[in-house]
This record gives sequence, C-alpha cells and structure tokens, in this order.
Amino acid sequence: MLTMSLVYLLLAIGLTLAGCVSLALSQNRNWQNITETNLSSSTQRLIRTTGWVLLCIAFMICSARDGVSFAIILWLLLIGISSFIVAMILSFKPSLMSLVTRTFVNTK
Repeated sequence: MLTMSLVYLLLAIGLTLAGCVSLALSQNRNWQNITETNLSSSTQRLIRTTGWVLLCIAFMICSARDGVSFAIILWLLLIGISSFIVAMILSFKPSLMSLVTRTFVNTK
C-alpha cells in the first residue's frame, strides 16, 4: 500500500525529471541532435516555460510533503539527480528523447 508521502515523492520525482527534460530540449543544440530540425522561438519559449512550471509544481509538492525547510533540500537534490539522468540520456542514448519531442511538435 502506498502512503501519501510516497505518492508525493514519486510525483515530485516525475515532475522534476520532466521539467529537466523540457529545459534540456529548449536548447537548440539538444533539439537539433534529436529531431534534426530547427527549433522555432515560440516552441522554445513554450518548452522552457513548461520546464519551469513543472519544476515549480514539484517544489510545491515537496513543500506539501515535508514543509518548506526540508523541501528546498529535497527539491535541489531531485533537480541534481534529474539533470544527471537527462545528461546521461542525451550523451549515450539521445533517441530516447525523441518520444518527448513528439509531445511539443509533430516530428518523425
């Protein structure tokens, strides 16, 4: 049985990872490596805004779970881990990110 604390934690992990993926894909270099197309400025703004919104929601969930003082530590830890995961995926298996790019733009 999942407790609400565990559900909040899993939700925060997922949102932080999604936010870091969005912020990474908002960079032209990463977008071109994956889709082989140029990133328009409006799409770039949309992806970057989505990433920051997801990270802010993850912080609110961390705050609801543990209070603000511990939430800051947890949130920063989740951002570090998620950023590392995204960097490793972009370095070694960027084709995994092509699934995410289809969310923002209809690509091949």
